[in-house]
Amino acid sequence: RERGELMHHALEHVWSQLRNSAALLAISPDAEASLLDAAVTRALAEVGKVRDPGPRWRRRERERMALVLGKWLEAERRRQPFEVEQLEHGAHLLRANLDFSVRIDRVDRLADGARVVIDYKTGNASADWRGARPDNPQLPIYALLHPDALAAVAYGRVNAGECGFIAEAERPGIFKEHSRASALEGLPTMASL
Repeated sequence: RERGELMHHALEHVWSQLRNSAALLAISPDAEASLLDAAVTRALAEVGKVRDPGPRWRRRERERMALVLGKWLEAERRRQPFEVEQLEHGAHLLRANLDFSVRIDRVDRLADGARVVIDYKTGNASADWRGARPDNPQLPIYALLHPDALAAVAYGRVNAGECGFIAEAERPGIFKEHSRASALEGLPTMASL
């Protein structure tokens, strides 16, 4: 959980600075290294307020996070152009007498105005949100909060083993060039699904 918090803090800093895919594509290697160093420093300081295991832990986490964040930015570079619309946004939803308070990691706007909702996962992640009783209804709940022009929902898998997107998208190519559209169960759009 702590590593997840570290990564969330670091990614919030990265995208609050970059703001869009054009800036990501234009950043020099030196500027990227500096940005990632600042993001990791901030994340370690934030988590260190609660628990600080010491300099060896900080050094090890700094190296691990810099490597993972670099891999993550490579996955982000393969996406269609986007602009970050919201970061770490808290929201409230009441549906069928169930009250949900959530924090959405990121909402992006594509060039055509479509929205993409992203939830970062630093551990294992799988597409577990389909069916009458989904194992993890987190992304469908987020989609209910942002149905306007919704084109995709995704877990952003950000870990040392593999970085990439596990997604449902109403059209191909949103997350990588040769990706396919998801089955929308006979519905016309992701928002209606």
